[in-house]
Amino acid sequence: MFPNLRRQILAPELLRDSAILAPKNNAVDALNQLLLVSMPGRQFVLSSIDYCKDDTGAASFPVEFLHTVNLAALPPHKLCLKVGCPVILLRNLNPSSSLYNGTRLVILSISHTLLRCSILRTQRHGAIV
Repeated sequence: MFPNLRRQILAPELLRDSAILAPKNNAVDALNQLLLVSMPGRQFVLSSIDYCKDDTGAASFPVEFLHTVNLAALPPHKLCLKVGCPVILLRNLNPSSSLYNGTRLVILSISHTLLRCSILRTQRHGAIV
């Protein structure tokens, strides 16, 4: 589908109008991992939170079980990313920012608590968020 992936990843505007359709989420996960491995650069693994500050309102599910839950509307427990990787905004927690759910972004930098991204396809194309 993308014979020159290394060159296309370095120029993300080439991918902003592309999409790969897959029948099931496990096929999407496998394809994402395959494409991520073929991208140049260091891979970062970001994990979701493992504890609840106030246990009084927490559900009584074991943490190990929660790590295996893989819903389409949530990122996986261990999220593997690289700088230059295209991503999609799943849920905007700040509606005043004018970013919408489903906005395509490309990662500019990664830290333990922050992803700095550039918008790929909106009226604000190229804006850094």
